[in-house]
Amino acid sequence: MKSMEAYSGVFNFQPSVAFQLGGKSTSVESNDIAIDSNGNVWVTGDFRHSIDIDGDGEDDLTSNGSVDSYVVKFDSEGDLVKAYDFGSSGWDFGVDIATDSNGNAWAIGTFRGSIDIDGDGKNDLTRSSGGNYLAKFDEEGDLVKALEIDGDHHDLGNSIATDSNGNVWTKGRFEGSIDLNLDGINDLTSNGKSDSYFAKFDEEGMDWRILASA
Repeated sequence: MKSMEAYSGVFNFQPSVAFQLGGKSTSVESNDIAIDSNGNVWVTGDFRHSIDIDGDGEDDLTSNGSVDSYVVKFDSEGDLVKAYDFGSSGWDFGVDIATDSNGNAWAIGTFRGSIDIDGDGKNDLTRSSGGNYLAKFDEEGDLVKALEIDGDHHDLGNSIATDSNGNVWTKGRFEGSIDLNLDGINDLTSNGKSDSYFAKFDEEGMDWRILASA
């Protein structure tokens, strides 16, 4: 018969790097965090008004409307590398983020209206009703591509992950019909008011999907 012992004690863990995102008279949500193969830290979430990301007392991002999404990259020492905010005049939320073996980051969230993701002054995606965005950033922190998961009504992408082959997996919820590969043809139609979807994207776009009834 094996014996077991319990240990009770106090542990004091001190972080080697700490981040703070905030600002005056603002609300900031950090909804997900991911670490890439080089130790860089990626964070996504949403905020109101403006936020100071690197702690220098100056606002780094200012929202375009009520609530904007953001994606931020820090290096392994905690220094700010890149910061993006993208939103319309409505409510936009950064939901989840993942990294792949090549140092790229993939972010998923929701938006309504037109959003400029890379800050070049040109709208990357436009949607009249609530939809999902899927954005890829390279290891330098620059935007590579932005995709829209297009549905009839309000759609919510709520999770993203990558596999060892560089594929990207997402899941979410939709109503009515949804076009996942942006060819103008609906790929899935819900069985009820609201259903779940699972989709796999490779480097060329979507190559697999499945519908799960809610």
